[in-house]
Amino acid sequence: MQPWMLIGVVMNLCEDDVREFELACGDVDRQRWACERALAPGLAFAILDGNGMPVACCGALEEAQGRCTIWLVRTERWRCYVKTIAKVFRLVVKEGGYRRIQAMARPGRPGAAKFLKWLGFKLDGPLPAMCADGGPMELYSYT
Repeated sequence: MQPWMLIGVVMNLCEDDVREFELACGDVDRQRWACERALAPGLAFAILDGNGMPVACCGALEEAQGRCTIWLVRTERWRCYVKTIAKVFRLVVKEGGYRRIQAMARPGRPGAAKFLKWLGFKLDGPLPAMCADGGPMELYSYT
């Protein structure tokens, strides 16, 4: 994935992800975050539409040997590519060699919880004070 693809997505985030980004990252500039995330160690993918434009980006940040945290940012057009995103996740599971894959979502986002459960994640529990505003996140794991 090239950094411009991730920048294109984060500058056109769907409404839910704008709020999630602000809560998780505070005042961090989205373009800077995108460049750093695109170049971070781990797997990263861009999901492109028929015209070659990115509609979603996702990846796996390596945390420790055998463990990673997955991330996903989306534009409003991401729903047409849910099956492609699931294929990318299966590729991370197969090729990444991770024993534990984790994801975080803000409580009160039933769509995020449903999507993670559809991928095979289980809710581990709340992580207090994880957001920039001091609010919690929910930790999900795939083992």
